[in-house]
Amino acid sequence: MRSIFCKPNLLAIITLALAFNSCGLINYFKFSKKVGKPTLKNTNFKEKIPFQGNTFVLLKAKVSDSISGCFILDTGSPCLLDSAIADKLTFKQKKLGLGGMKIYYGMTDLSIRNLKYQDIAFLIMPLYLSNIQFYEKPTFEKEGKELGLIGSNAFIGTSCHFSFDDSTLTVSDQALAPPASPKGHRIPFNPHSSQTTPVVKLVVNNEDTITAFIDTGNPGFIDLNVRFACSATRDTSLGDLKVFKNNLNLFFEDKVKDSIYTYDYIRLKSLKIGELELNDIVVERSSDAYRQNLIGMDFLRHFNFTIDWINNEIFLYPRGKGKLKDSNINSHGIDFIYKNGKLKVYGILHDSEAESLGLELGSEIEAINGNSIAELDSAFIQKLYYEALEEDSILLKVKGEGQPILLKRKPLFP
Repeated sequence: MRSIFCKPNLLAIITLALAFNSCGLINYFKFSKKVGKPTLKNTNFKEKIPFQGNTFVLLKAKVSDSISGCFILDTGSPCLLDSAIADKLTFKQKKLGLGGMKIYYGMTDLSIRNLKYQDIAFLIMPLYLSNIQFYEKPTFEKEGKELGLIGSNAFIGTSCHFSFDDSTLTVSDQALAPPASPKGHRIPFNPHSSQTTPVVKLVVNNEDTITAFIDTGNPGFIDLNVRFACSATRDTSLGDLKVFKNNLNLFFEDKVKDSIYTYDYIRLKSLKIGELELNDIVVERSSDAYRQNLIGMDFLRHFNFTIDWINNEIFLYPRGKGKLKDSNINSHGIDFIYKNGKLKVYGILHDSEAESLGLELGSEIEAINGNSIAELDSAFIQKLYYEALEEDSILLKVKGEGQPILLKRKPLFP
């Protein structure tokens, strides 16, 4: 299936935390004001910054002129530091909410190559990035321990061009001129009030209009929340909806009571995003009512693109032939998570071949295509995982099962 990553739903978490006391509400307004403040000290610049990463845009940066490491560039979030890293720094932290939720904020300096920020606002909270390390382990090992997220507030008043052809991010305080070719698709956006995330309009089947975040911190394709119920999904007898379920307790250290998390794959007749029109496109719908609709990296990587926070517009420039390979999904019907030296089934497609053959959430995979998981390091398992996703069939040795299970990769929708 598509990449799975559970990042904190920052807006929902903050909203819930604020419900506990008025002090948290006062601090939230203080934080929002600081997030919206430009802190970049450079002027008249055009900086070209290399990035790395298979799933995310990873930038090397330094915090407080003392700690360097990898940050995920996340336009769907304000800047964020992991609590364990922030505690090593000397800047003052202020509590944002109560109720047992350890959420703080603070201001400190940040540098990204030649870009210098003074007193940029960071949220401070525990980050659950173990699965990102699985996807991006070689980069983390080379560049240093991850520190957190570089959010959209770092790009207030700039124009940013993401080129996946040469893995570079160009940042300027002047609107970047569009490339000579190919023709770009223009998409106007409104910056979200509290964190300047680009918010765009989506028109579904020429009938329903919704909004979505442009979120480079989300590895998904086009992810909608459970409140989305366009006309295409009201009649599921047409086979345009498939259900996938996950067990969050396989991901997080702290167990939760209601751990089963479901999302749907929905085939839409058409979807318009600004000047870009897509037909027979497959999107995801989660069971989370609090999160925003998101356009993530699996979609954005089909383009080189510019996000212009100066004029509030986005330009998408198709890569290659410009056809989205994810208009349908070929899948074995399961997804894995590698944690504490074990590979387990983290997600499974309802009514799939995998489910009928006895695989279930939490099933431990002892071998893939004859390769024993116990005898491999995590870097090789990562390589094996990506190779398996592209195989027409995979052979799984499941703990407690006598015979290996053969799964064939099939289109999600006929």
